[in-house]
Amino acid sequence: MVIQIWLTSPGDVRLLYFGLVTGLYNVLEKLRSGEELSSTERTIHQQGLVSVLRELHDELDREVFTAYGWSDLADKLVGRPGATTPLPDKPADQVEAEEELLIRLVELNKQRAEEESIPLLTHK
Repeated sequence: MVIQIWLTSPGDVRLLYFGLVTGLYNVLEKLRSGEELSSTERTIHQQGLVSVLRELHDELDREVFTAYGWSDLADKLVGRPGATTPLPDKPADQVEAEEELLIRLVELNKQRAEEESIPLLTHK
């Protein structure tokens, strides 16, 4: 399949980029939810290496949870559908884990704000 595109401004390039990225992530979300892919989505999946994108995202997410010491949330959240888009009927364990993640992030944000309010150097 060959697609010819004429780009006449930097805005065209941004629009093309965001359209392509959106397509990749829409396919990724369908894979995670177990939905069947259309023929166009199968092409995006194959040409866009969406399975590789999925593996890399999941690996990165697990590493981030580990770095924060929150590995207990990784199995409940990594690779689950609804991570990149709202999902109205998420399983209860996923909703609970997302709520716990938000609580921890808010608490971490408060701690960092307190730390940043303390002067590092005092001038005499």
